[in-house]
Amino acid sequence: MRGPPPAAGYPEPALHESISEIIRRHSSNRVDVRLAALEGIDFSRAHRLLDLGCGFGFMTRALAAKAPAGATIIGVDSDPGNRPAFLATASAGGCRGSFLCHTLGSHLDFPARTFDLVAASYSLYFFPAIVPEVARVLQPGGTFVAVTHSELGFSGLLRALGVPPERSALRSMIEGFSAENGASLLRRHFAQLEQRPYPNTLTFQAADMRDFLTLVRFKAPQLAPAAGGPAAPADIEQRARDLLQYTGTILIEKDDAAFVCTGPRP
Repeated sequence: MRGPPPAAGYPEPALHESISEIIRRHSSNRVDVRLAALEGIDFSRAHRLLDLGCGFGFMTRALAAKAPAGATIIGVDSDPGNRPAFLATASAGGCRGSFLCHTLGSHLDFPARTFDLVAASYSLYFFPAIVPEVARVLQPGGTFVAVTHSELGFSGLLRALGVPPERSALRSMIEGFSAENGASLLRRHFAQLEQRPYPNTLTFQAADMRDFLTLVRFKAPQLAPAAGGPAAPADIEQRARDLLQYTGTILIEKDDAAFVCTGPRP
C-alpha cells in the first residue's frame, strides 16, 4: 500500500525501516510521531484494535506497546505481502494479530461496536470515505487515531527541483486527508476531536549525501509532477544531488499531525 517497489534483493520491510531511520536521524523532532499520537490515551480496556492500512505494522508496534497483553489487533491492507511482517510485529508486542487483505474504500466488514480503538497511520488519505464506517465499528467509548502529513511537506525541495508543490504527486495524494483538512472531515463523525501538531524539519548537509539521495530515491514517484513534467526517478535524483552539492545544506519541511477522536457518531 505504501511506497515504491523495493530495489532488487532488498526486502521491503527493511527498506522502509531504513528510510524511517534516515528520517529519525535528520529530524529536528526526535519524538516518535506514533507514540506522540497515542500519548495520554487510556488503553486499559483496549482489547480489540483495528489498524487500517497497516502495512508492515509500524503503527501496530506502537499500539502493542500500549495495549493490554493478549489484546487482538486486526490489520487491514491491500498488499498480501505485508501479512508476515504485520503478524510478526503484533506477536512480538505480545498481542494476537490477524491480517485481512482487503482494498479499503467506504465499507468495513465488521459489526457495529466491534473495536475499542481504530488507527490509521499515514494511510487515511488513500480511503477517506471510510471515516463514517470507523465511527460505526467503534464502541461508544472508543477512540480513533489518525496520523497524516501536512500538505506543505517537502514544498521547498519540490520548488528547488522545479516541481510546483501543488502539482506534485505527493500533494495530490495527501489532499485526501491532511493536517490542513482532516479536522473538517472527522468532526462530522466524532463528538470530540484533538489535533496534535507534529512540527518537524529534516536537515541534510553535504556530508549526508548518501542519506539524502536514499530518501529522494524512495520518494521520487511522489516528488514527480502528478501529470506532465520530468518524472524519471533518475532525473529527480540527479537534480537533488546537484542541489545539495551546490547549496551545502538542504532543509525539508516534514510537519505531520495526529488526530485523536472520541464520541463516535455512527
